[in-house]
Parts: sequence; C-alpha cells; structure tokens
Amino acid sequence: MEDNSGIKVVVGSAIIVALVFWAINTFSPYVITWQLYPVFFGLLIIYLMPKIQGPAKQT
Repeated sequence: MEDNSGIKVVVGSAIIVALVFWAINTFSPYVITWQLYPVFFGLLIIYLMPKIQGPAKQT
C-alpha cells in the first residue's frame, strides 16, 4: 500500500501552492497575473510527475 505516498505528495503540494498564491495575491496582487498561473502549474506538474510516478513504477 505505497499508493498513499503519492497522494500525500499531491495534497501537500496543492496546499503549499494554494498558500503561496494566497500570500502573493494578498500582499502583492499586482505581481502575479492570470497569465502566469498556467506557466507555474505547468512547471509544478513537470516537477511533481517523477515523484508521483517514481514509487508506482518500481517493478
């Protein structure tokens, strides 16, 4: 039952990302625009995919 580790990584990362975006939008709303969201999430997905697939692909 090692599937939970990947879920925890995703949930934890999602919470961190939400807190970061909340902090940025609260303290400096003009820094981030809607155009940067897809770029940030794209990089986040690229960064997380090996960590998510790593434990699952160990055969």
